[in-house]
Amino acid sequence: MDDVQGLDIIKIPSEDIWPLANPEFTRAPDALPPNAYLKRPCLFGAGCHNPHIQETILSKVEVCEVLKKHPHPNFARYLGCVVKEGRVRGLAFTKYSVTLDQMLKERTPFDKERCLRGIEAGVYHM
Repeated sequence: MDDVQGLDIIKIPSEDIWPLANPEFTRAPDALPPNAYLKRPCLFGAGCHNPHIQETILSKVEVCEVLKKHPHPNFARYLGCVVKEGRVRGLAFTKYSVTLDQMLKERTPFDKERCLRGIEAGVYHM
């Protein structure tokens, strides 16, 4: 989408998107490591019309906080919340060199049975 001239731009106040950060939430390092992935909500298209975006973000943080206390090798390593101006702006995770989605799209050979066992083990862990 190179030409943004024809788009209808709707300014969304940041307090309507980003929830207040609970002081008990794990904070990501101010300078994220190079191998970090920052998960943020989509604010384009259908994502900008989510009336529950703050609740969605907070619920994801709460799940990540529980999983941080009860880690599993098949879950992404949660580094913490990125907080700016007292609000959660994203969730930081260790970034992997390749995702399962990429492997499937690129038809990269891998042990599918082992992968499914790992997913199953993660689900049972939860």
